[in-house]
Amino acid sequence: MTAHAPSTRLALALAVGALLALRAAAAAAQADAGVVKVSSDPAGAMVYVNSAAYGPTPVLFELAPGTHTMIVTRDGYAPVTQQVVVRKDRITRAKVKLTVLPGDGVRVHETEAGGADVGPGTVTIDTDPPGLTVFMGEVMVPLATPVAFDMKAGVYELRLESDGKVLFKKTVFVRAGEITELDLDLDSRRRIDTTDPWQ
Repeated sequence: MTAHAPSTRLALALAVGALLALRAAAAAAQADAGVVKVSSDPAGAMVYVNSAAYGPTPVLFELAPGTHTMIVTRDGYAPVTQQVVVRKDRITRAKVKLTVLPGDGVRVHETEAGGADVGPGTVTIDTDPPGLTVFMGEVMVPLATPVAFDMKAGVYELRLESDGKVLFKKTVFVRAGEITELDLDLDSRRRIDTTDPWQ
C-alpha cells in the first residue's frame, strides 16, 4: 500500500471539507426558501424569474427570500412584469391578469413550419434587407423580418421600419383562412406602394 504524502492528505481533507460546506450551504438555502404560487387569467402562461422558466400556470415553485422580478407571458397576450417579495417559510401568491394584444393579437409562428396555417388570415413577409420591424396598422409584430403571423381579416396599412425610419408602406388585404405572401426587395421598390390590395 502506498502512503499518501502529508501535502496530498491535506489537499484531500480540504477538498472534502469544501464539498461538505457547499452541501451545507445549499441545504440551508433550501431550508430558507419561500414558496411562490402564480396563477393567471387565462391559465397556461409561462413564468420567468431570474432567467429560470416555470409553468404553465397555475404553478408552484420555491425561491430564495427577497424581491424578485417576475415576467408572465402567453402567446397572443401582452407580457406582464411585476415584483414578488418572497419570505422564508411563507407562500407568496400572485394572480396575473393578461390582456390580449391590440388588433385581436398577432400570433407569430415559424416561417418554416409545415402544413396549413390556421387562424383568421396569415401574412408572411420576407424582406431584403432582413431584420425590419413590421407594423400592421398600429400593431407591431413582435419579431423582425422574415416573419409569419396571423391577423384578423381586414384591410391594413403595412409599414416596415428600421431604427424608427419608415422604409416601406403598402395597403394589405388579409383574407380569412388564406395566406398573403409578401417578398419585398426594398432596393427595387418605391417607398410607398399604392397598388390595389384586391388585385
